[in-house]
Amino acid sequence: MQADLNKTSSPHWYCATQASDYDLWLYYTNLAPGRAGCWLDNMRLKRHEGSMVDAGIKVKLNGDRLGPEDDIEKGFSKNLWGDLLSGVADLGYSGTSPRVGALHYDWRLSLDQLMEDGTFAKMKKQVEEHVKAAGGKRAVMVTLSYGGPLMHKFLAQFVDRAWKKTYVERWVSLSGVFGGTVELTRMAFYPEAKDFYYIPDAFPYMSLTTCRDMSNTFPSSFTLRPTFMKDDEVLVSAMLGGKKHEYTKNDMALALEDSGLSSARMVYEFSQNSYSFHNLGAPGVLVDCFYGTSDNTVQGVHFGNGFNKAATKYTFEDGDGVAPTRSLSLCKRLNEDNGVPASTFPHIGHGGTLHSKVAVERFSQIIHGLYGNASAVTARESSLYV
Repeated sequence: MQADLNKTSSPHWYCATQASDYDLWLYYTNLAPGRAGCWLDNMRLKRHEGSMVDAGIKVKLNGDRLGPEDDIEKGFSKNLWGDLLSGVADLGYSGTSPRVGALHYDWRLSLDQLMEDGTFAKMKKQVEEHVKAAGGKRAVMVTLSYGGPLMHKFLAQFVDRAWKKTYVERWVSLSGVFGGTVELTRMAFYPEAKDFYYIPDAFPYMSLTTCRDMSNTFPSSFTLRPTFMKDDEVLVSAMLGGKKHEYTKNDMALALEDSGLSSARMVYEFSQNSYSFHNLGAPGVLVDCFYGTSDNTVQGVHFGNGFNKAATKYTFEDGDGVAPTRSLSLCKRLNEDNGVPASTFPHIGHGGTLHSKVAVERFSQIIHGLYGNASAVTARESSLYV
């Protein structure tokens, strides 16, 4: 992401308030001493009295402007889709193929915001253009992680049955976090250096709490709250005043307040109803579910020394290391009436649905089995989580 700045204030006298094509996410030069504070201020989403405000930072999505020949390696860019595309290269698919497209969006926002800011309308138009260019052959939609709930909301609430029948052949969901994840809750209270690409270890002036407070302004951090849990399961516990306090998934606003994170509590309350798997209707298309299993995945976070310190204990359950199986397996309910089985892969991790040999082979089988040279459209998550 880049941004045009038209700000009225900045945290330091040397931070620009007016700029074009400011490198927003994520470029190494932003992390230099003296520049990091400017960058953190530009990355935060600003609020006033519970509502988002225009802070004079107009985000521009590089992927919408760059061509195949442009270099993006000066940022933390990763080749997410190359292995999957290699499995269908014989059908004419590649990263530069006109039959392959990607939805670029501001992953900091909640799904409600993405539906309202034009992102869903952009995706709808893009799919229509790809299908037209492919001579009417319908698109295969492919999503990763946060893209799963995004696509579910798009199909269930934004487009009608006639549109889906005309433009969508199938949806392949990779590691879809349909019931949320405790990993985001853990980060919201007290993260680890790995959550921010080990930047706090490399640059001590960018502390864990500083990075946490930035990401806690993102509604997406709370959109994927762990709704998969039962009402009586302890999600967070902490020692406060010599007494142990326990919080369930329904107590997160209180827990954030008790931890002193009042601003995060407001963002949580703003975004908590942005996505609910059980309150959305069926997507109305066939869905192939890919997800990993059999790895320890955080189930509960426990602060034996109080909040705003590193957790003293985690409890675990089965999952892909980021999202629990109870959350990932909700994908199967999208196909209850269609008989399409889920594809589960032990020990491949959350990102393994993109890269592991068995997942790539299964993806290739599905695409080859559908048709030959047709249009594929991918919708993806650039976030603080991989």
